[in-house]
Amino acid sequence: MLRYYLVLISKSSTAMKKKVLPAALMVIFILLVTCSMAQDYDLIVTTKGDSIACRIDSISETHIYFEMKSQDRWAQTHLGLTDVSEYKRNAVIKKQYIFDPGTSIIASQKVIKPIKPVKNAVKTDLFSWMLNIGVLKYERVFSENISVQLGFYYTWDYPTMDDVDFATGFAITPEFRYYLSKKRPAPRGTYLAPNFRYEKYEWEHLDDNLEATVITNSIAINLGYQLVLIDLFLIETWVGIGYKITSVVEPAVSGSWPNYNSEYPMAGRFGVSIGLVF
Repeated sequence: MLRYYLVLISKSSTAMKKKVLPAALMVIFILLVTCSMAQDYDLIVTTKGDSIACRIDSISETHIYFEMKSQDRWAQTHLGLTDVSEYKRNAVIKKQYIFDPGTSIIASQKVIKPIKPVKNAVKTDLFSWMLNIGVLKYERVFSENISVQLGFYYTWDYPTMDDVDFATGFAITPEFRYYLSKKRPAPRGTYLAPNFRYEKYEWEHLDDNLEATVITNSIAINLGYQLVLIDLFLIETWVGIGYKITSVVEPAVSGSWPNYNSEYPMAGRFGVSIGLVF
């Protein structure tokens, strides 16, 4: 989204808030629930050969304390280290295993379809059209953890902020992404994404009948999560914060334009994207 997204939403009409915010929050909630369902468990292997999916709490010199499922309930328990042959943290992906009924003891491993490599993604922001913003992004994967994205934004009749109308303009955003998951290769999972944005707009100040060309350069960092569905579709959500420097070029009256550098030097960002992978 563009740099003033949160500021504009807070100052836009009640109708705009009712359209954008509930839909965005619902999508983010669904993604968070999906992430929690795909969580990893710790693994304890006993000397008897049992493999237990659990959550390890602490380890002393003689015992390992953990939480496991028994009789369909999660319960605190412990084992002596002499009864444990191996333990690992974040070693079990729940959906990849079959468990003994009512427990978190691993019975067998499911036959898992290999994750199809994905190198390209094309996407757009889900709610940008509500703010008269057209968005097209292309992401290219270079390794299991690294990708680069280039975004292009075009806006027309941008929503009013105070007495300023954003008429037309564009923005270009190159972005570097580092995916944090060790089990799900890019472009899947949680990522950190520093980025740079160049924006140029023709603005109009209605009350004073002023026009100006405004150029903004900004840097930001986003934290996001991207989910790939059936090796074809994707949905992602992100939040971030950015810092910008704005230059006003050719104002109608010199020095009469608002100083947005001092008023809004930093702004939050959030958004939801949908797209295709190939």
